[in-house]
Amino acid sequence: MGGRVGVVFVHGFLSGPQTWDDFARRIAEDEELRFAAELRFKYASPKVSLRPWRRVPDYDDIAEGLKVYLEVEGGEFSQLVLVSHSQGGLVVQRNLARMLSEGRSEDPKRTRNPSAAGSSPTRPTCAGL
Repeated sequence: MGGRVGVVFVHGFLSGPQTWDDFARRIAEDEELRFAAELRFKYASPKVSLRPWRRVPDYDDIAEGLKVYLEVEGGEFSQLVLVSHSQGGLVVQRNLARMLSEGRSEDPKRTRNPSAAGSSPTRPTCAGL
């Protein structure tokens, strides 16, 4: 597959897209990665809702949001690489499982190399990036 590659970062529990600032900077600065564009999926990850009339989103809700994000924001890319940390890995996993169960078997062919980063939320690490 040719064309640009979208690198989609999915943050973990009680963090946000800023978790990936160092990775985004490194991608932007690396001449060999000019084919890649960073994207950051953001979702709410509160421990509890301070508003009892609003429920905390579950993994299915967040996975549905990721599905829409990948369709809209990732639509222009020939390939997507998903990089996640902590709870974000569970969201990515749920999204991929739903793709298959909904008969969208072509989508995972474009969404390659899901990687779950370890370490602390403020200093994620990911082999191969």
